Amino acid sequence: MLKLFSRDPLKKYDDMFKTSLKIGQSVETALRQAVDAAHADGKFGSKKEALDAIVERAKGLVDPDRLPELQKQHKRLRELM
Repeated sequence: MLKLFSRDPLKKYDDMFKTSLKIGQSVETALRQAVDAAHADGKFGSKKEALDAIVERAKGLVDPDRLPELQKQHKRLRELM
């Protein structure tokens, strides 16, 4: 049976994050794009909530060597939002 809709409502933002990294964008840019899209779609009440949720999910998506960069950008973006 063909699945037309994903059961995971946040998969779209995971895919957006992964695609951004694959095309060579920085972790910061990939996070910003995913967070902005999730917030604009109304999935989260604030950008900080969106950032926290997306970073938690992204920890399983990035290579272990990029994890410190992800955590650094998470902290930095939280301060800016």
